[in-house]
Amino acid sequence: MELVSAPVESEVKVKAGVEVEEASAGSRFSKPPSTAVQFKAPVQQQTASRHIRQPAFTAAFWEQWVLQGASATRPSGAPAGVPQRSAADWLGRHSRLVVVSPHPDDEVLMCSGLIQQQLQRGGPVHVVALTDGEACFGPDAERAAVGLQRREEAAAGLHALGASAAEVHHYGLPDGALAEHQRAVEQRLCDLLQPGDLVVSTWRWDGHPDHEVAARAAALACSARGATLLEAPVWMWHWARPDHPAIDWTRLARMPLSGAVRECKWQALQCHQSQLVPRGGQPPVVDAALQTRTRWPFECFFTP
Repeated sequence: MELVSAPVESEVKVKAGVEVEEASAGSRFSKPPSTAVQFKAPVQQQTASRHIRQPAFTAAFWEQWVLQGASATRPSGAPAGVPQRSAADWLGRHSRLVVVSPHPDDEVLMCSGLIQQQLQRGGPVHVVALTDGEACFGPDAERAAVGLQRREEAAAGLHALGASAAEVHHYGLPDGALAEHQRAVEQRLCDLLQPGDLVVSTWRWDGHPDHEVAARAAALACSARGATLLEAPVWMWHWARPDHPAIDWTRLARMPLSGAVRECKWQALQCHQSQLVPRGGQPPVVDAALQTRTRWPFECFFTP
C-alpha cells in the first residue's frame, strides 16, 4: 500500500507524510465514472481535508468511540456507538464473497475477519488484486521485483487466514494510477460478479486515490450485476474527525471479531513484511496506527 491522499477536487500524493506530487484541480475526480451511478461529493466535502498524514486521533480513541461513542464529539443525532452486525447478517444471504483489493495487504486490513467467517461456513472466497503494489517505495525502487515480492506476501497472508484455496484474480494494473483504468476495472468486475454476491471494497472517500477508484468501480459493477457492496474504511481513520462532514456515520456498522479471528488477522498482516519495516530512512508504510487497528475486536463497513 502506498501512502497517498486524495482531496475531493485535487489529488495530492503523500509519502510518509510529505507532499511529493500534486495534480491540478478538476483532474481525475472531476469526471463521473459513468451514467449508471453518480458519486458527486456533498458541498461540505469540497473544503474538508482528507489528506493522509499523522492520525488526528489515536487508534485507542477510535476503538472506544466505535464501541461506546463519545457524546461530546459525536455528530448530532448519531447513535451512541456504531451499530453491531454479525457476519451471518451479511453472509447468510450470499453464496460468494468477493474482495476487491487495490493493493496487496488491503484484503487483510479491510476484511480478513469476514473472509475467515466465510471460510468457516464453507463459502467461496474470491480476491480481486487490482495492482501488485509495486509503487509503494516510490519511483526509484525496482518495481517488478517489489511487485513480485508483494504478490508472494499476499499469497502468504491468505494462507495465514486459511484461504489458500481462495480464487485470486490478478489484474496487474499500475499501482497509484487506477483512476486511469476505472472503466476497465468496472467492466472486468461486471464479468466476474454474479447476482447475490457479497462484495467488499475499500471506501469511496477513503483518502487514497486507488482506494476510492476501486470502490467506485465496485459500486458501479454491483449496481449492474445485482450484488451487494460493503465498503471498508482503511485510511479514513487517519484523517477522520467525529464531526467530519465527509462521513455519513449512520451508514457505518461494525462486525465483532473473536480473539482467535483477530490473532489470525494479525498473523496474516505479519506476512506483509515489506510494508511493516522502515525503508530508506522512511517509516513503515503500514504505520503503528494501522497495525494497532488490525487488532481491534471488530471490522467496520459502510453499508448500502
